[in-house]
Amino acid sequence: MPEHLSAGIPVQMLSNRPDVKQAEMALAGSYYYTNQARSAFYPKITINGSAGWTNSAGGAIINPAKFIASAVGSLTQPIFDRGANVAKLRLLKLNKKKHYLLSRKVY
Repeated sequence: MPEHLSAGIPVQMLSNRPDVKQAEMALAGSYYYTNQARSAFYPKITINGSAGWTNSAGGAIINPAKFIASAVGSLTQPIFDRGANVAKLRLLKLNKKKHYLLSRKVY
């Protein structure tokens, strides 16, 4: 009787196969793309250097209406893009599921 019985392929050998690495990276990528699609449901606040200046001569005339309109527009954009965001999230979830199933087939 042999002292050591091998029941299959070691995990380290499987992790070195290029098709296994490709499947793992595709699954990780689909996970991050899905999270990125989820973040589109939240408002985005962008801070830039313009701050609503109306003249380019460097004077101290500030237009608060422009600043407020810009802020309201960026805060309400996810509300108006909800349908597109939901469709994109569903598509990426299906893509993630496909990559998961393909990664299970590789082993």
